[in-house]
Amino acid sequence: MGRTPLLVIVALMAAAGAAVAGVALDVSYDFAAGAKSVGRLHASIDAVEMGRDVPLAVTGEATVDLTLELTGVNEEGGATLRATFGEVEAMLLGEAQDAASPSPMQMHVDERGALVGLESDQAAGMDLFGSGGVPLEFVVLMAAVVEMSAEPVGVGESWTIERSQQIPQVGEIKLRTESRITNVSDTEVTVLTNITSSLPDFTTANPLQPGDVTISNGVLTIVDMKRVVDAQTGLIKSAEADMIFDGRAALGPFPPLPLRVESSFSIGPEGAQQDG
Repeated sequence: MGRTPLLVIVALMAAAGAAVAGVALDVSYDFAAGAKSVGRLHASIDAVEMGRDVPLAVTGEATVDLTLELTGVNEEGGATLRATFGEVEAMLLGEAQDAASPSPMQMHVDERGALVGLESDQAAGMDLFGSGGVPLEFVVLMAAVVEMSAEPVGVGESWTIERSQQIPQVGEIKLRTESRITNVSDTEVTVLTNITSSLPDFTTANPLQPGDVTISNGVLTIVDMKRVVDAQTGLIKSAEADMIFDGRAALGPFPPLPLRVESSFSIGPEGAQQDG
């Protein structure tokens, strides 16, 4: 007997033959153990400002092969998703960087795709500039699985989730996500998501000179992240978004100054890069 599709909504839409506006449908996963996808993750720093709208000549980018694999499914319908990375190709200020490959991550999610556990030796490090782009592990955490609504939802309708999440080596982050399904077929589901994440204080490398920068009051905003989910496996086929990080940066004994970092990322089979 064959597997049911990934999302109940897909099965119902396929039976109806079309996406009917205003029809509320259940949206839970049916993860396929052993499923795997291989793609490319590209991230870039598009603009940096420090102080009162003072632009800094900081540019960077990083590209890495990314493999996502569903290594197990539990009795409750949750799954373990393993993310592994290839060799990072990174540039910062026009110079190639000797960037270490991120450690593999094991993400445990429930039947709705909510992250309920994380295991990694170097999970989600918040070095803003160390890899030549945005923190690669953190991008995967934000993008790899769509957290679906706990209540029935119609195509085009939004659902909001607010919660706190403990991330090893980062601390507690506070998340607010607002998502909506924009397209459904028998093979894939497209979701747009806005994320606002409040981060604990952390230290990152200074991209302009030796030393570290202490970051406080950090807020990461992801705008209209577009993710296409494979309806038969639960894995993302592609993802892309612009991101803005706002916080305050302290260099040595000097008072902290406002800091803004604008960046973008894409995940896909061809590693397609977004325009800056």
